Amino acid sequence: MRQSDFKFKKGDWVYYEFDLCQVDKVKEGQVTEVGNGIISTSGTDLLCYPLTKQIKYVSTFVMGKEKDLREKTANSNLNWPDLHQEFVKRWVEMCDRVLDDKEILSLSKNMANWIATITLKVLEVKEMHIDNLKLFR
Repeated sequence: MRQSDFKFKKGDWVYYEFDLCQVDKVKEGQVTEVGNGIISTSGTDLLCYPLTKQIKYVSTFVMGKEKDLREKTANSNLNWPDLHQEFVKRWVEMCDRVLDDKEILSLSKNMANWIATITLKVLEVKEMHIDNLKLFR
């Protein structure tokens, strides 16, 4: 399933950055605005996927993983704009391969390992001591 395989129209329900949204504007076949009822996002060609059970599963999975990482690393001053974009990149990879169960499993494990590495590094930094002085609270 490639994103370019889909043509959306105003009013269609789609997933945009693993969030369920409705297409608000389409220009020359490209989705240019989506909204989720709270906020709207616009651009020249927003990367959207159709509302299917498989895409819903992948989107819920990735959204949950990002939320879990945010909770585990709260108050760590992580670079969340770039981390979010990495979650989006991995979500796109999963959506593009959503019909291949083995590939989805592999990508899921890869994401879990990536998250575990980030979490471990944050915990290591939080536990740093110099001359018996804990550097971070």
